[in-house]
Amino acid sequence: MAIIVDKSTRLVVQNLTGREGSFHALRNRAYGTVVVAGAAPGHGGEEVEGIPVFNTVREAVAETGANTSAAFVPARFAADALYEAIDAGLETIVCITEGIPVHEMLRLHGFAKTHGVTLIGPNCPGVLSPGKANVGIIPAEIFAQGSVGLVSRSGIVPIAHSQDTAEPMARTVTDAAILLGALAGVDPGDPATMIGGRHAPRDYATLLDPNGLKGMRIGVARKGLFEHSPAADRIAEAAIADMKRLGATIIDPADIPNIGQVDDAELD
Repeated sequence: MAIIVDKSTRLVVQNLTGREGSFHALRNRAYGTVVVAGAAPGHGGEEVEGIPVFNTVREAVAETGANTSAAFVPARFAADALYEAIDAGLETIVCITEGIPVHEMLRLHGFAKTHGVTLIGPNCPGVLSPGKANVGIIPAEIFAQGSVGLVSRSGIVPIAHSQDTAEPMARTVTDAAILLGALAGVDPGDPATMIGGRHAPRDYATLLDPNGLKGMRIGVARKGLFEHSPAADRIAEAAIADMKRLGATIIDPADIPNIGQVDDAELD
C-alpha cells in the first residue's frame, strides 16, 4: 500500500536544470515515476530529456497538473523554493537539500501544516513506493514490494544495502564502541526497542584489545580515494602512521583496480 507517492503522483522537480536535479529526475522517471515538469527561474521554455522546464512551480502546476515536488535547490535558496511550492498548491513536497537552518524549517513546517501540505525532509533521501513511484535519491532497485513500510530513524539515510552508517561518526574506535552500546540498547523514547528482552546498553569498549593491530596486514587504497581533500589526506596519513606504530604491516599502495565502479554499484 502506497501512502505518500504512487502511480497518481505527478512530479515537478525544482532545479531540474542542475546536475543533481536532472540526474535523479531521470532516474525517477526511468523507474516509472510520472515526471511532468521542472522548475528553475530563468530556464522557462527549456527541456531536460523531454521534460519541460518552467520559471515557477505555479506555472508548472497550471500547465502539467503536477501535485508533488522534489526540491534539489541549494540550501541558501531552498526555504524560498519550499514556500513557492506550498503557495503553488502542491499536495506533497520532498526536500532533498541539506544545510537549511533549523529556524527556517520551524517556520516552514508550520506554514506547510496550515496549508495541508505533506512536507518530507529536508536532508532526506526521498520517498519510495516500490513498483509505483520513486521521488528523490533512493536507489529503488534494492527494494521490493511488500506489506510493510519503512521509515528511517533520525540520523539514518537508507539509500544503500551495504554502506549505510549510523551517525554520528566517531573520532576513535573507543568512541565507536560506546556508540554501538547506545545503539544496541533500549531507547526510552521508542517502545519498539524494548521488545525481545533487550537489556541496558553493553560496554563494548571493554572488548577492545590495545594490541589488536599487531601482525595485521592493512592495505592502503590510494587511487580514487586520496587527493580529493588535503585536510582529509593529512588525517589519513596520520592514521596510517599510528597503525604502523601499533604493530600493523602497512601495504602501501594496495589499490583496487575497479574502485571507480564502487559508487556506481550502489546505484545499479
